[in-house]
Amino acid sequence: ASSIIDHMRVFGHKSSTVKEKIDLSRSVASVLDMIEEQLAEAKIKIETDLSGLPSSILGHEVQVEQVLINLIGNARDAILSNPNINDKIIKLVLGHSEDGSKIELSVSDSGGGISESLIDRIFEPFFTTKEVGEGTGLGLSIIYGIIQEMGGDISASNTGDGACFKITLARYV
Repeated sequence: ASSIIDHMRVFGHKSSTVKEKIDLSRSVASVLDMIEEQLAEAKIKIETDLSGLPSSILGHEVQVEQVLINLIGNARDAILSNPNINDKIIKLVLGHSEDGSKIELSVSDSGGGISESLIDRIFEPFFTTKEVGEGTGLGLSIIYGIIQEMGGDISASNTGDGACFKITLARYV
């Protein structure tokens, strides 16, 4: 508990303006260490495929972890808000573009997906698909800004049984 609290304190510090080399697979593992017990209590299974390939990017570690926590939290909320789901799964997959210049991270869930009529708006500030009082509508717009500031891209789509958020960032060598 002490190490988790110490790690959470990092979120309170202002990021420097200088970007640093970050191992994205290590950031994913760190975030999962922080929240795996919470997900296990909700009976949500985490599946990862971190590929073992180099996954260095340039950015701010705290912001990358903020992005991951928010996406995983949204996936958890989607799963828990749908009582008809049998297999409660959040999957994180790390890969590369064909030419190896970009790192791709997808976070998908079995939460039922996002309404096609709303999917184009989910990165807008103050837009939320959650019930009144359950969300601010700022999480995905903040994520979008962080990823854009890092020179990357984020998109959302529906899979057969849920939503998938795909982040693409330049690989740092």
